[in-house]
Amino acid sequence: MLKQIDDETILKIVIEARLTEAATKDVKLWLPLWMVQKLSKKRKITEDERSEILVRILEQYARIWELSLAYSTSCVLGFFVTYVLNLFRNLTRSSVQNTENIQFLKLWSEGIGKDPNEKQSPFVRSIHKGLHVLPQFAQLILSLKYHLDLSPHAKTLLLWKLKSNGMDLMEFQKILLRRAEIRRIEKQKMMGHILRYTRLLYYYPESEKRNWYLLQKKSWIRKWNQANNRSFFSERELVKLLGVSRKSIRTEVLRAIRFLKIRNRDLLHCA
Repeated sequence: MLKQIDDETILKIVIEARLTEAATKDVKLWLPLWMVQKLSKKRKITEDERSEILVRILEQYARIWELSLAYSTSCVLGFFVTYVLNLFRNLTRSSVQNTENIQFLKLWSEGIGKDPNEKQSPFVRSIHKGLHVLPQFAQLILSLKYHLDLSPHAKTLLLWKLKSNGMDLMEFQKILLRRAEIRRIEKQKMMGHILRYTRLLYYYPESEKRNWYLLQKKSWIRKWNQANNRSFFSERELVKLLGVSRKSIRTEVLRAIRFLKIRNRDLLHCA
């Protein structure tokens, strides 16, 4: 429980600290406690938030005190109260943003932007199945490259990388959703062509165009498979997102896929 201190007492301590350096220790000891006390009366805050605000005040104490010297003693307490209210508002805003970030990354793992009926290619499924045995950075690169579920560690690493490279998470989310929608429409059109030629082959088995229908169907199936294996984010885009060289991306992907192929062969051999 924080020790209570009244306004008159803290004002007296502040005035003495302005007049003599000998009183600076007292103001640094009691002023932060008084500021948290005033915040508690104006806002409903938890014990953890009280502790966090107190730490923030102590970290910024030198700046707070320097700014306060521009105010007369008649209104300086109002400055301290306003400062702590703004500090709490910024802390709350930061907490909300972090929560939104976590919720968005949670949506990724639940399949944001993915067609629930879409089947991944055997190649991509084999990568997804073995992701957990790879280092965090390799997990993140492959998850972005092939639009796979992010592990908790990969999510944390992605947040850190985006922040380090000055990219807002909302901007990344827009890119992801737009990319997913474009790919969904593209594959939907391909499937429409496959179904069309399948129907033509079924309804007109004796048609002179049967071989042509068959060639067209195979062509669209090939394009469909290529779309399934195509990178969701290119090497160039991964470089921009993660702030690493293109060579590092390529090396990490090749090494990880090679490892997963060897691992799958070993598992089959042991089965």
